[in-house]
Amino acid sequence: MIRALWWFTGLAQLSVFVQVVMGVIMVAAQDRVAPQFHMFYGFVALMAIAIIYSYRLQSPSTATCSTAAAGCSSSAWASGPC
Repeated sequence: MIRALWWFTGLAQLSVFVQVVMGVIMVAAQDRVAPQFHMFYGFVALMAIAIIYSYRLQSPSTATCSTAAAGCSSSAWASGPC
């Protein structure tokens, strides 16, 4: 069950990463001006993914918590608070 949750969490995190990269490409290549808060949220999303991903190898009791946090943070970023 936990392994399947990590796969789905990884897919959600990958989609966030792709969105950030696409935003950077749009701003850099097409000379668009992005609002500062969009760039801030992209940076915060990438940092949250990196921090949560770093907890993946913790003890079993904290692994469940970090998995739940990763799923919650990914879904909150996409659709609002948990």
